[in-house]
Amino acid sequence: MNSININFLKPNKMKKIITVLSIIIILLFAAGSTFGQTWSTVGSTGMNGSVKCLITDNTNNVVYAGGAFTTADGQTVNYISKWNGTTWSAVGAGFNNTVWALTFYNNELYAGGAFTLSGTTTVNGIAKWNGNAWVAVGSGVAASGIVSALCVFNNELYVGGFFTSAGGAATSKNMAKWNGTTWAGVGGGMQDGVMALTVFNGALHAGGYFVVNNITFSLQYRIAKLSGTTWVNVGSKGVGDANAYWGVRTMSVYNNSLYAGGYFTLLDDGTTSAKHIAKWSGTAWSVVGSGSNAGITTTSSTYVLNSSIVYANTLYVGGTFTGAGGATANYIATWNGTAWGTAGTGLDAAVNAMTVYNNDLIVGGDFANAGGTAATRIAKWHITGAGTNEIKASKNVATNFPNPFSSSTLIRVDKEQELQNASLIIYDILGNETVTIEGINTNEISLDRNNLPAGVYFYSIKENNALVASGKLVIE
Repeated sequence: MNSININFLKPNKMKKIITVLSIIIILLFAAGSTFGQTWSTVGSTGMNGSVKCLITDNTNNVVYAGGAFTTADGQTVNYISKWNGTTWSAVGAGFNNTVWALTFYNNELYAGGAFTLSGTTTVNGIAKWNGNAWVAVGSGVAASGIVSALCVFNNELYVGGFFTSAGGAATSKNMAKWNGTTWAGVGGGMQDGVMALTVFNGALHAGGYFVVNNITFSLQYRIAKLSGTTWVNVGSKGVGDANAYWGVRTMSVYNNSLYAGGYFTLLDDGTTSAKHIAKWSGTAWSVVGSGSNAGITTTSSTYVLNSSIVYANTLYVGGTFTGAGGATANYIATWNGTAWGTAGTGLDAAVNAMTVYNNDLIVGGDFANAGGTAATRIAKWHITGAGTNEIKASKNVATNFPNPFSSSTLIRVDKEQELQNASLIIYDILGNETVTIEGINTNEISLDRNNLPAGVYFYSIKENNALVASGKLVIE
């Protein structure tokens, strides 16, 4: 098992989130709740164009939405907007074209897309929000390039998309990385576009439209794993075959397996029907569901699955489909590890993005209605008692030793699989968030005290916006 050593940086802005007593009360209430399920609006009039990506800023309790829209609730926002739980607002000058991807790196928001400008500032395909304005990330990607996937891995930002180079490096075709200062290639890049990036079993995985990588030209059908500096196969080849223009557009880790979704109909053996979603155990691919009812039903000839996320201990998938597991499921479906299900009556058009915010699932796409309620391209799915997502997660035990400590301590999470792009959040005795550390891909976290004052602290470890484990720290 790998471990990571983290030095506490200057604490983030202090933010009163909730007292420890309140946490206990809320969890007890959620544990006794019954599960009601409803769709509702997020704001009033929604967006005037497609929502392509969503991300939650847990530190500041806001949601960022990116896409092909220029207004949100009638406010001019230019392809990106921020929701504070009450209103949508602009994020600086926004951009001059579509935003396709959002993530946080070094506690700063990064946006990727088809844009070249933020106001009058040149930001080729990727930009960083400094709290006041969008700024360039080096020279960005080559002109006319598109960034469609972002992921933090080993303290570097990995960037995938449709571009010929990044930072001027020719070895960065469709795939590159940024360390906060410079660009570099990743395994020679990919032969075709990259649409999804995630971490599974301690390794970066890329999904997209490629059939081979750009160096060895090994067959890696639409999905590959980074091993050191080389892209290697996931299974014998990946998913699909070499003939059709198929693609992996979304990946999520659920119940210790990697789920890949998109537009493909075969597993890596080239004969087993997979119907647009497949599960990788770490050693083998398998279908999701059983028999003729496995996978997704659709009349669409492209995309099919666009997004996926774990919410309330269930895998949610969204896209352009109308059925899952042989039953009607309009553009959104659920998988509980055994059977397919629905989110009410679903939506009336494509789902492109999802995020969890204040125990609700926020869904963005091209739809005009959600569950029969008018909701223009963005909506909220609420499950009463969804907070039990955190209660169930408590089966993962976190221990830290020594405790109390004066200089450093080691936190171990008793979890079968390694953490994947997780976050560690430290709170003081009053519930104030003092430190947030992101991009953790190991179950052993060595923490140095640095300038953190003596006292009692609490911590939570989150993965896919769900609580994995929590504990108490005492600093002498």
